[in-house]
Amino acid sequence: MEKQHKHKDIFYKTQRVLANFLKIKTDGIRVSSKLREDLGVDSVDFIDITTELEREFQLKIPNDPPYLTKVGDLVNFLAGELEKVNSIKK
Repeated sequence: MEKQHKHKDIFYKTQRVLANFLKIKTDGIRVSSKLREDLGVDSVDFIDITTELEREFQLKIPNDPPYLTKVGDLVNFLAGELEKVNSIKK
């Protein structure tokens, strides 16, 4: 249950960053939203968005990796990276 809660928190933060950058309402951004097709994110946008997410989560995100195509992919990636960082701190 705690893991699901963390994913929700990560999603809401990611949703907020995307909404602010894309100048859209958060309710238009879903876990299933495709970054390019649904939200119109291009390669340059992706770099700017990931830079903001890196600041928000204090993590490094690869530039435009092919496996990060949906908002949910981004959330899962961030959750995995945060889990790695937290396990190292323990």
